[in-house]
Amino acid sequence: METPVNCPVCNKLFPTKQGLNPHFRETHDKQKGVCIECGEILPAEKLRRHLDYSHNVRVKNKLCSTCGKAFRSRGELEVHVAIYHEQTAQSVMCDVCGKDVPHPKLLEKVCRLGLEIGYGSL
Repeated sequence: METPVNCPVCNKLFPTKQGLNPHFRETHDKQKGVCIECGEILPAEKLRRHLDYSHNVRVKNKLCSTCGKAFRSRGELEVHVAIYHEQTAQSVMCDVCGKDVPHPKLLEKVCRLGLEIGYGSL
């Protein structure tokens, strides 16, 4: 169960962390946000980076329009869509180890041997 959080400005209580920033931006400052981990108030454009570097929290805000799964980057989302939702298969085979990989962008993650000898960086 998630711990409730208070707004650092007006002390309003929210049952989950997710309600804090919409309230903060609408009520207090449209240009800033509150870190859901430590409560620090930051410019909105720096909040995601602060979460990543200060708290090792990577925000998943890229949503698949077909199934709703969330991803951290557009690239991760594109690979997901290509593998699970597109009709045309894009699988490739690694020339070094012979592994069949479901998408070219996954080649460097799957085939470490190929990377060690300098094969392909997609």
